[in-house]
Amino acid sequence: MVVTGILADSSGVIDPKGDIVDINLASQVSSPPNATTAIEFAKNLDSRGEQITGTYAPVSHTNGTGNTVTVTPTKLPITKVTISGTAPAPDLVEGAANGFTVDYLTGEVTIAAGAATDTYDIKFWEPNYQLPTVVYDSKGDTHIFNLLYTKTGNNEWEIDTQIEGNFVANGKGTLTFDPGTGKLTNSTVTNATFALDDADDLDIELRFTNMTEYAGDYTPVVFNQDGYSAGDLQTISVDPSGTISGSFSNGQNRKLAQLAIATFSNPSGLTKVGNNMYQVSYNSGEPDRGIPGISGRGVIKPETLEMSNVDLSQEFVDMIITQRGFQANSRVITTSDQILEELVNLRR
Repeated sequence: MVVTGILADSSGVIDPKGDIVDINLASQVSSPPNATTAIEFAKNLDSRGEQITGTYAPVSHTNGTGNTVTVTPTKLPITKVTISGTAPAPDLVEGAANGFTVDYLTGEVTIAAGAATDTYDIKFWEPNYQLPTVVYDSKGDTHIFNLLYTKTGNNEWEIDTQIEGNFVANGKGTLTFDPGTGKLTNSTVTNATFALDDADDLDIELRFTNMTEYAGDYTPVVFNQDGYSAGDLQTISVDPSGTISGSFSNGQNRKLAQLAIATFSNPSGLTKVGNNMYQVSYNSGEPDRGIPGISGRGVIKPETLEMSNVDLSQEFVDMIITQRGFQANSRVITTSDQILEELVNLRR
């Protein structure tokens, strides 16, 4: 008395033409973790927000010697730095041998030794809004992911990414919004990558399609992200097509298997073996097994009690006939009693 059907693969896909086997869910009682590969952000950035900036100047620099200063924002971290010299000298480029480097967490700015001798002005930006969330690696472990929104101009916001409190070199770019509609027109934000020691490196695509810039409150949210931890099977359910679905402790729902139904060319030829069970016989023909609702097979009625399937009209007729039989038998007994009583009276 083993239920048979088609087992789903590890991703929950059921092949309608798959082999019909005994259904054993022992291999489906847990849900493997899934690393976060994409995060979708939504809702609003306040167009009324002002750029939060500060300056550190003047900074005298001599070529051949590195020069380190620490800017003093109202709060850390900072998210953007520009360094300009005396005109017409070009601005220094971050990361270049004759440019500068920044520790955004501490506000420490270092003008490279190769930079030209000049007096420089340092300008820095602070984030207008931060949105932390949790992401998952390939083993299901969690990591704190923080997205920083910095207004750098009209209808323009810079995006920076922190993972485990560290700024990543990528996962940054610019969001540009339409000045008329407030809807996103362009995103140059790159994937956020982060190296891990005991799991596959994170590589997360950042999507901003549903972001807007209206004159309203800051309401950015993580609309969706595809990572999750490992989970255990909590409950199962069966739908009319016979599909068995599992609900796991990590919030995932996945198809596990699909029940099979057998039909016979001559159902009346099945052999009764008791307890509402039947057995294949030469008269019934071989079973035609497949998924419910196909090729004349019925559907499943999950969590349903079957009502009585007797013919009530016929049962009433049979009951009346039985009652009349009892009445006739009672009259026979009464008549027999009367005859015996007459015989006794004759002797008297």
